[in-house]
Amino acid sequence: MSLCEGCRSTRSYICEQFSCSKRRRLCDIVDKDLLEDLYFETGRSKVPMDLVIARSRQIEANYSEIASQILAGGLSPPSDPGQAYSYIGHLCARLSHGIGIKSLGRIRTAAEIVTVDQGRNEFEGVPGQAIETELARAWSETMVRIKSARNTRDFAAAYAYIMVELFRIHPFRDGNGRTTRLLLMALAHSNGMKLRRFAPSGKDRRRYRDALLYAHRRRRDRPGSRPEDQDCFLVRDFIARHLTPAITETVEIEPDIQT
Repeated sequence: MSLCEGCRSTRSYICEQFSCSKRRRLCDIVDKDLLEDLYFETGRSKVPMDLVIARSRQIEANYSEIASQILAGGLSPPSDPGQAYSYIGHLCARLSHGIGIKSLGRIRTAAEIVTVDQGRNEFEGVPGQAIETELARAWSETMVRIKSARNTRDFAAAYAYIMVELFRIHPFRDGNGRTTRLLLMALAHSNGMKLRRFAPSGKDRRRYRDALLYAHRRRRDRPGSRPEDQDCFLVRDFIARHLTPAITETVEIEPDIQT
């Protein structure tokens, strides 16, 4: 398969459907998951590239609008675990506004098959009827961790916990990653901190994916387990690199690889 010009991506669907090798960094212009959603939404017909680009930009515009509102003091996360379901659902619905795909922005009702490890399809996500309960439980634990946090590393650990839990719960068919990153931004802002946005490509993106994948593998090896601190340390350190405290302090970052 030909790779994108000037890019080492192997996003096969885009490459095959849109001659990606003839376009420069097409993968960075369009949203891969959105492209696949449009493909199935239109009866598996060829999707016009201008439509894909327009809707990808709409998602990005929605993200920026929500992020600006959070940084302006709006959309504060609830302290009540019972409101986590509606709050997270609201974020994803806002992200999907104007896209025109029925499946986007809705909390799913069934388990999803998500490619999470070395190209293999594995089940990721709790049963649909358990999502609300699991979100409330994870939110409650996150609030406890935040209240006991004393420094940047503690806050990063709390945010890592909810990120890994949301990856495990997988409340939406699509949009889980962006929704979770907005949630972390809102949590950080509510605690007087700023979470720098993760880069969509390059080393930042690889570290982000590797950290979540490490946590996934740890859980896969212990079926039915909850994320533990040793599962989340890569996610914690990744978040700590992007977290700016209200009061400048020294944050010691552990190496990416531990033996």
